[in-house]
Amino acid sequence: MDGLPPRALGLFPQAAVSKGHENAIAENGPWVITLDAPSYFLVQHAKNRALREELYRAYLSRASSGDLDNTAIIDQILKLRLEKAKLLGYNNYAEVSMTMKMTIVEKAAELLEKLRSASWDPTVQDMEDLKNSAKSQCVEESDSLTHWDTTFWSERFRESKYDIKMSLAKTLFGVDIEPTYGVAPKIKDPQQWSMDRGGYHNGNDGRCGGGDYNNGGETM
Repeated sequence: MDGLPPRALGLFPQAAVSKGHENAIAENGPWVITLDAPSYFLVQHAKNRALREELYRAYLSRASSGDLDNTAIIDQILKLRLEKAKLLGYNNYAEVSMTMKMTIVEKAAELLEKLRSASWDPTVQDMEDLKNSAKSQCVEESDSLTHWDTTFWSERFRESKYDIKMSLAKTLFGVDIEPTYGVAPKIKDPQQWSMDRGGYHNGNDGRCGGGDYNNGGETM
């Protein structure tokens, strides 16, 4: 569990208690890691690469084996969607879906290609930055980063380059601090933070992200 912030580490003994381990605590366990979304936080912070890989693979393959295997249900849904498309005069269900969105498959593919081509070089550079960040820590996986590594090293890179720890922001402000449509939160004065209203001053005439001080905490 090395590397996990206290907020994340506290989730696993709670899960253990729900499974009958009444004495589970964050420091000593036992810990129960589920495939619920909050547990996936482990992939972002756990230093144990094998543990990150195990959770990543289990998360992506959930409901695909054993009693919870829903592969047959998905196959049936796909079959019925194709049947519906044929009855409506389309070649496949993608064409049906695009029609309801007032576009066509070709236009959607064109947009995706524009996004892919525009983001390719920056993405390659981002990967190089992550590899260099990993190399600076002298870790073996620095030249072979894969799916269960990128989230972890993205967080480490952000911490080292920008001195930003998202887990700390969550602890301090009680909310996830993430950029929103290019507008960065700005706290002019710590006194302006309202824990009960969950808001912060963003410099817009008293309006606050998550609430407004002038109207009892309701968003304008």
